[in-house]
Amino acid sequence: MPPTASATAPVSVPAVLPVRYLSVSSLQRFWRCPEQWRRHYLLREREPASPAMLLGKAVGEAIGHHFTARLAGAPLKGTEARESFHHALELAAAFAALDGNGLNGAELADLRTRGEQVLAIYLASSLVAELEAEQVIAVKQRHELRFPGAQWTFLAYLDLVTARGTVVDVKVKARHLGEGEARRDPQARAYALVRSLDPTADPERPPRLVFHSLRHGKNPEAREVPEGGIIHSAGELAAFQARLVRTARLIAECARSGDWGYASPQGWWCSERCPAWRSCPGGLAA
Repeated sequence: MPPTASATAPVSVPAVLPVRYLSVSSLQRFWRCPEQWRRHYLLREREPASPAMLLGKAVGEAIGHHFTARLAGAPLKGTEARESFHHALELAAAFAALDGNGLNGAELADLRTRGEQVLAIYLASSLVAELEAEQVIAVKQRHELRFPGAQWTFLAYLDLVTARGTVVDVKVKARHLGEGEARRDPQARAYALVRSLDPTADPERPPRLVFHSLRHGKNPEAREVPEGGIIHSAGELAAFQARLVRTARLIAECARSGDWGYASPQGWWCSERCPAWRSCPGGLAA
């Protein structure tokens, strides 16, 4: 049974949405551009995955495999972790090719090199040693948050959760996540919220959220951001919950009226970088 959010939300919760669930990524997409949200989630228009996305997904899969094997009492060897990454990358690249976004040999070889390097550095780092000391108890832990009277839920998958209540989200990018970015990231508050409402969580120990920032490229490095992690106050979590509910209300109203609205034309998300830009009335088609 999914945990239930507070019934005393500051605004009423819509009973029905045009989708079965919301997530951090769907909220962020709606905040950027309601029209892009409509095309992605309702019309099922999928933008092609970038090489950076493929790399992040494959490294994340290998890290998940590493900790899942440890939970099962069969830790991976270094070669096995690398093979897990290769398999995940090949699979991700194959799906990308089906969508007409295939990689050439040089691009795929570059991703293999970057992924191998940053994965090896991470698994040998003090970050992983600290996680093993804290004892990882869940990998890709699924949380489904339900609001009273609502037929939709808020869905979140936590990369790693330790016995001490630490929640880790792994970011694989060409540059490190900044401390300011990490503290403002709605993903941190969302994960802290769903974890704080988990009936198995220790009520005396609020969840600590940390990002493991894995920088790939010429100088690969693994770093904890922010150092020491983030522990959100009850007020911060309540504020995020209120924003979540208000966003759901906006989505419900857009679906009812058919008026979705467009992104600001001053941002990169309303430019030729958006796959819908050429056909969108808020983009080139205007």
